[in-house]
Amino acid sequence: MNTLTKTAMAAVVALTAMGGAAQALDLKVGTGKKLVPTQAQLGIIAPNSCPGSAKMTAWVHTNTTGKVNFFLVRKQGSVYGPYTAQAVQGSGGVYLATMTKNIAISTDINAQYRVVVPGTNVASNWVPLNVDC
Repeated sequence: MNTLTKTAMAAVVALTAMGGAAQALDLKVGTGKKLVPTQAQLGIIAPNSCPGSAKMTAWVHTNTTGKVNFFLVRKQGSVYGPYTAQAVQGSGGVYLATMTKNIAISTDINAQYRVVVPGTNVASNWVPLNVDC
């Protein structure tokens, strides 16, 4: 079994376990509404030179306030997290959980990442991170 297959299997197990845990808890916030993630977005700002730091920001839209769990997934098979962010109400009645992470870049990278919310079908589009050192 090659490394990519093992990594993919580990990601599936992790996502399944988190999905089951989220459904088992089904926590409701103070308003009595069950928190439901509705959309995910990811933005990446690459460094201008190496070594440098890429800024990765994840946004998860929800229907109310509360904690949101999610993973960052690299298209080649790596899964990072879980991460937790607090959804807060913004302008126009939008509820948004935000997390920013800096990634050290010291060698060439040509990768794609996305945000995945376990236990749902909510995921961002793939976002490239390309840096030539």
